[in-house]
Amino acid sequence: MNLNLEGNKINVSGCSFIAEALKQNVTLQYLNLSLNLIKGKGLKEIKAALMENDKSALEILDVRMNNIRIETIISFIKDVKIQSNKSNLKYLYIKRNNFTLIHA
Repeated sequence: MNLNLEGNKINVSGCSFIAEALKQNVTLQYLNLSLNLIKGKGLKEIKAALMENDKSALEILDVRMNNIRIETIISFIKDVKIQSNKSNLKYLYIKRNNFTLIHA
């Protein structure tokens, strides 16, 4: 099952609703959230939902063309453990996000 929510101006509030659904997801395999208004907090909510649901069927998450910082994406990858036995997630599309690194 696929869900295409590309270009729907989804922000943190929208991600909260999506995260709630992902906590119970056992059928959705592809979720396209590209070209929205998602920032780090929204992706963190999605990450928490995926980590909570060990029966999630989600294999592909597309978050291209949002405003997610590279640090948040790296944290997502580490925590969800893409392509591991802790998650069914195999692909994370991240092209054209906020990849500027800030050095302290």
